[in-house]
Amino acid sequence: MWSRPVHARARSSPSPSGSQRTATSAPASSWAVARIAARVCWLSALRIDCGPVAREHRPVTLEQPEALNLAELRRYLRRIEDRWPLDRALVGGARVADARGAGPQRERGPEYVVIFVSEGFDGVPWLERVYQAGRLWDTAEMGDPVDVHCYTTAELERRVERQRIVREAVRGGLDLMAEPA
Repeated sequence: MWSRPVHARARSSPSPSGSQRTATSAPASSWAVARIAARVCWLSALRIDCGPVAREHRPVTLEQPEALNLAELRRYLRRIEDRWPLDRALVGGARVADARGAGPQRERGPEYVVIFVSEGFDGVPWLERVYQAGRLWDTAEMGDPVDVHCYTTAELERRVERQRIVREAVRGGLDLMAEPA
């Protein structure tokens, strides 16, 4: 059974006899390093390529561009940019997979997954960011609702490791800020 090491700060817990005991161990930083190393080993064992999370703009290339309403996606991007300075804007989901020529026999998941990355989100509660960005989405024009994710760069790096839907959108999504191909 895996047990989490005790951090450097002292923790007190009652012993079976009822008296208090205090436990300390290695500094939290060494525990964090060990945790990251274990995660890297685990991800490499599974051969999961999270792709670069850094700012890179990939051109939009689609086999079936008519499957996406790119004009409305760009209008949506402008509405978001009016509120926050964006570093990256990615769209993924089942519609993007369809436009890239994915076969019909697969688990679809959400139709649209949009990820916005901005340092302007720092200090804004996550739920408020998502609510405001979601309210700007035109469901009638796009045909389906959106799954919006709004992160700072540091938050995105953590989410890529933890959430499959975010990892897939970062790895295989369309960069809305890139010039059209």
